[in-house]
Amino acid sequence: MRQIGRKRIQDRIAELNGQIKEGLAAMDHVTLHTPLDPELSAGIVTFDVEGHAPQEVARRCRGLQQRLDSRLQPRRGSERGDPQKSGEFEAFLDRVDPTLLARMREQHSKSKPRVGAAFAVAHPAPQEVLDLYRRIRQHIDTRMT
Repeated sequence: MRQIGRKRIQDRIAELNGQIKEGLAAMDHVTLHTPLDPELSAGIVTFDVEGHAPQEVARRCRGLQQRLDSRLQPRRGSERGDPQKSGEFEAFLDRVDPTLLARMREQHSKSKPRVGAAFAVAHPAPQEVLDLYRRIRQHIDTRMT
């Protein structure tokens, strides 16, 4: 934490908090209880999903988090993937699939878009994440027009 700094951590939490609040607020079947105003909220977002018990929503969120966490676990013996040395993008990809990362680095040198595209094909996002992105995108599109 000392290397990153409290202010940077606080700012990142506020940024992520704002993203999830805006995304949830855009969903008709979700009731957001946390205020959208960043001055009135912190790092916790509370909401209800119509037709689902809070325990069910929590269970499904935990399941999604566990699947995402399992992709982020450092691999034994992996020297690469240190966000301080090789960047967050490469660190994440190294934790997901170090063999694919090495192969893509060989084929595409330093083209992050091509490397990222290869990972997107090999490791598709869970459907819940895709649905959330789609809803957020729809919300953004409606606000832009």
